[in-house]
Amino acid sequence: MRNQKFAEGLLALFMDRARAASVVGDLAEAAGEKGDAWFWRAYAGVLASFAWRPVCGFLLAAAGCWWSPRYFAVGITAGPDVIPRGIGLNLFVGFVTTVGALSCVIFLFSVIRFGTRDRLTRLSLGFGVLGGVMGWFWWVPVVPALAAISIVAMVGSAMWSAPGRCSVAALAGLWLALTALEVGALMLYRAVADHLLSPRGSLAGYSIWFSCWYFGVLVIACLLCALVHRRLIGSGELVQA
Repeated sequence: MRNQKFAEGLLALFMDRARAASVVGDLAEAAGEKGDAWFWRAYAGVLASFAWRPVCGFLLAAAGCWWSPRYFAVGITAGPDVIPRGIGLNLFVGFVTTVGALSCVIFLFSVIRFGTRDRLTRLSLGFGVLGGVMGWFWWVPVVPALAAISIVAMVGSAMWSAPGRCSVAALAGLWLALTALEVGALMLYRAVADHLLSPRGSLAGYSIWFSCWYFGVLVIACLLCALVHRRLIGSGELVQA
C-alpha cells in the first residue's frame, strides 16, 4: 500500500517540493506494473541518494560543535596574561570569536550539504578561520587590525553581486538565529538539568536528557541552515558550479 503524500513530504525535506512530487509521481507510475514492493525499494534508493548529504553534514556539524568551543576557549586562555586595550577591543574580539564559532558549525554542515562551490559555504569558512585566528592570537597587536580589514574585504567583495548579498544576509541571519537558539536551549537545559541532578534526580535520566537536548538543538540548527539557504540563496540542492 503506497502513501504518496508521506513519500513526497519526506523527500521534500531534501529537495524542492515540486521536484519531490515529480520523482514520487514517476515512481508511482512505474510501480503500476512493478508493484508496491518495487516502489518502496526504488523510493528508498532515491531517498538515500539525496539524504546522505544532510545526514553526513549533521554528523560533521555535531562533531564540530562538540569540539569547537574547546578549541576557541583554549586559544583565548592560552595567550599571554594581557588585558585587551579598551572595551572596544574587548567587544570586537568577542564578536569575531563568537561569529567564528557559529560560522564553523554552519560551514561543517553546508560544505557537505551544498558543496564547496556554494557561497554560504565559502563565506562561513572565511569567518570561521578568522574567528579561530582571533581566538588564538587576539593579543598580537596586528591581528585585530588584520581581522577588521579581512571582514571589510569579505563582506565588500560579496556585496558586489546579488548572490553575494544573499549569502551575506543568509550568514548574518543564521548568526542571529543560532544565537537565539543557543540562549533558549541553554535556559531549557539548565532548568531540566537542575532537577535531574538534584538528590531526587537520576543520573541515567540526565544522560538521556543531555543526549536528546544536544542532538535536538543540532537538528534544529541544521534545519535552520537549510531553510535560510533555500529562502535567501534560492536552492536546497548541491551547488555544482
